[in-house]
Amino acid sequence: MADAGQYDDQGDVPLAGYAVLASVFTASAGAYAVLARRRGVRLPQEFPPWDVVLLDATTYKVSRLLARDKITSFPRAPFTRSGRG
Repeated sequence: MADAGQYDDQGDVPLAGYAVLASVFTASAGAYAVLARRRGVRLPQEFPPWDVVLLDATTYKVSRLLARDKITSFPRAPFTRSGRG
């Protein structure tokens, strides 16, 4: 992340803080999934059409979050440059 300081023109994007928040969320979701699996929670055999529509909407929103939201700027920072030459 050598260019992380140049990611935002004002330099006020806390990339490390966002990375910590995303890591805590991911670890919590993973722990919940492991706990559910150990308790014997199984996925249903069939999914109703409404669930497929919800999954489509969720996929769209997650892709927008990853591509544009400030909290997910830490994985994009190494691949971007500021507009200054």
